[in-house]
Amino acid sequence: MVQPSAGYNAPGFFGASFVNDQTNFISGLAIVGANRIQRLGATTFQEGRFPDSSYAGTADTIILMPRSAAPGVGGANYFPLSWGSNVGWLEEVEDGDGQNDFNADNFRLMLLRFEVAAISPGATVFGAQLQLYHTRNRNWPTPLTSPTVSRLYAAKLNRAWTEGRGTDSENGTYANYGEATWLWAKAGISPWASWGLRGGAFDCDMPESFADVSSATIGRFVSWDASRMVADWARSPNENYGIKISQDDQNTTHYPWGTPPAGSWTPPVATFASCNHGTVAWRPILAVYAVVPTVLAAKHWELYR
Repeated sequence: MVQPSAGYNAPGFFGASFVNDQTNFISGLAIVGANRIQRLGATTFQEGRFPDSSYAGTADTIILMPRSAAPGVGGANYFPLSWGSNVGWLEEVEDGDGQNDFNADNFRLMLLRFEVAAISPGATVFGAQLQLYHTRNRNWPTPLTSPTVSRLYAAKLNRAWTEGRGTDSENGTYANYGEATWLWAKAGISPWASWGLRGGAFDCDMPESFADVSSATIGRFVSWDASRMVADWARSPNENYGIKISQDDQNTTHYPWGTPPAGSWTPPVATFASCNHGTVAWRPILAVYAVVPTVLAAKHWELYR
């Protein structure tokens, strides 16, 4: 079991602090009854690094609105509506309005998923954090009336999707069968209940947390509380469909196309390292803190009496 980053404080873990990336977390023990203890521990998931270098359980992608998906907006350089475009195989993921014009022609948001089978069976998750490394900003803050801080929400996804292999960060690559797009969770197989994951609980829950990003967060990990969703995944592993990160707060007054109301998608595009990034230490992190009940043999129980 390992910790995510230098000086990181486990949420709700009595102020416990992790010192550096090389030090293993030593589990705390608490006696809860005859022959039973609770083991308090932390597990970190990061592609190619944690829990060990063989971990390859992360998927992430950008879903990108094609211009032709917006009523009254055209653009020959965007792919047709049949499936849409996929952007799942880049070193970065991002959210915002890529055209910098408050119009509905280049909105993008992020989907991420971690395989968390390494969480011990029967564990009770009491804290979890998603961490994304903020690499840069695009279209920020031009025009000067644009906000200089972007609030991004984390929501649990309720529908299976596929990362894909698209590599064009501006327009996306025309989706292959089964890949995630703005229109489809799996192109040609399973559409989102509403384009851009606006289908309410069919697509995702209401956001669990948010984080504010700005020029001040570039070169740092930005964190979201993911405790409730990870606890759900620990109880029901087959319902782990990942996380949506977006400026979209799922408010029913916001729209995925047309001129957005105040507080919907805005021109700043915040860009983060993806699970494919060449710098392994910058890849997305999911840090999970759990209580694991343990039954001790009688001879071991004597050590704790």
